[in-house]
Amino acid sequence: MSVVITASGGLATPRPDLADAYREYNPAGVKLAYPEIFPAAQVPLQYGEMEVETVDSYLAEDDLDRNPGGSYNRIDIELSKKQYAIREKGLEIPFNYGDGRVLTYDWEQGAARRLRMKHDLYYEGVASGIVFASTATTTSATAAWTASGGKPLTDLQTGIEAFYARTGMLPNALIMGRKAAAALPLNAEVTGRFPGATMLGQQAVLESIATLVGIDKVIIGTAVKNSGTKGNAKSLGAVFPVTHVALALVANEGDPVETACLGRALVWSEDGANDVIIENYYVEATRTEVYRGRNQKLINTWDTTLVQRVATGLT
Repeated sequence: MSVVITASGGLATPRPDLADAYREYNPAGVKLAYPEIFPAAQVPLQYGEMEVETVDSYLAEDDLDRNPGGSYNRIDIELSKKQYAIREKGLEIPFNYGDGRVLTYDWEQGAARRLRMKHDLYYEGVASGIVFASTATTTSATAAWTASGGKPLTDLQTGIEAFYARTGMLPNALIMGRKAAAALPLNAEVTGRFPGATMLGQQAVLESIATLVGIDKVIIGTAVKNSGTKGNAKSLGAVFPVTHVALALVANEGDPVETACLGRALVWSEDGANDVIIENYYVEATRTEVYRGRNQKLINTWDTTLVQRVATGLT
């Protein structure tokens, strides 16, 4: 079996079986948004320079007329050079055989599940920091979406028009957290679009929002993080804020990596084609089995003008 050298000089054994468990694990009640906002794209080098197409190049107006006997007009493909450097990320979970832990717990599967959550929460936080950055262009709310005068559909349409006027492109994704999404089925402007409906659930509303505002897809993130330190009281908070939603132009899975969009998750293909590698190794001196989850992935922005915040008036 193939092995890799660990930092301590031992040998780590790749565990594709646990990698499968990692990828298949989907905790109930948690929706992750980052894979849809920043679809993965494999790159052959760990660091380097990439060229991506610019919105300005897409929209430039060029003269197609060819004079009789003359040559065709020539244009340039304008590319923006983007530097990237993928740094390896990972965590280890040790299991000490002599510490008296309950052995009915499946430590291998449990380690894979725990590592999955840690990796996902990290990248969800990175995505949130980009999408909801305070420096992003922002349009205001007519009123709080839970108030009687709240107009989320109007606010979203205002945001779409502002996005279009600013970039010349239309956003294809509406990104929001759980609390902002929960406010929509309770809002009079939204429910007014469903006359005669006697039972209107959140799922039905969210599935219709894209059509109502002319957006391709609605992406909702429900992840929660605990910022409290170990041994102290927990401090829970949503990864995606309630104060704003976002409109963005995002790539679709399988799009060419150079396509103009908000950004991509770059995965270094040489150190594993998947987005995570699960390994384990044994430390004889302490009788410890160590489970490791690591990846070579970087969420990189292509064009941060292709995202815009819309205030919800919620707190």
